[in-house]
Amino acid sequence: MDLSDVNGDEVGTVDQVYDVSGGGDRRGPTGRRARPTDPGARPLHTASAVATSPLVIALLGRLALLAQALDLLSSLRMVLEHGINAELNPLLRVILVSAGPVGVAIVKLGLAAFVVSVLQHLAYVGRPRLARNSLLIAVNVGVIGALSNGCLKTFAPF
Repeated sequence: MDLSDVNGDEVGTVDQVYDVSGGGDRRGPTGRRARPTDPGARPLHTASAVATSPLVIALLGRLALLAQALDLLSSLRMVLEHGINAELNPLLRVILVSAGPVGVAIVKLGLAAFVVSVLQHLAYVGRPRLARNSLLIAVNVGVIGALSNGCLKTFAPF
C-alpha cells in the first residue's frame, strides 16, 4: 500500500514510512516520530518517571508537612518571645487570640495535611508533574516561612 502526503505526493509504503523492521528512527510522513504502540506507557528508567513516582510524591508530601511544622514552631516561638504584634498574618493572629497556640497548630497542620492529600490524589489521578511541582512549592514556602520567623538566628555563624 503506497502512502501519500497532504499534497498527494508519494512518500512510500507503510513499511518504508514507519520502518516496521525495528531499525531506523521511525519517522512518519510528516517528519515526526511515529507513536509507540501504547501511548500511555512511559519507561521507568527516565528521570521524569522517577521524579513523579508514587514514592517521590509521598516523600515530598512528608517534606511539605515537615516544613509547615517548622514554620508553625518558629512562628509560635517568635510570638512567645516578641508578643502577638510580631505576627504579621492577620488570620493567624485572630486564631491565636481566640484559640491559643493549640488552635493555631490544629488549623495550620490540618490545612497543610489537607493540601498535601489533595496534591497526592492529583498525582494518583494522572497529574503527577503538577502534584510534584506544587509539593515542591509547598516545601519551599514552609522553609522560607520558618526562616523569615527567625528560627535559625541562634544558629547563625556570624
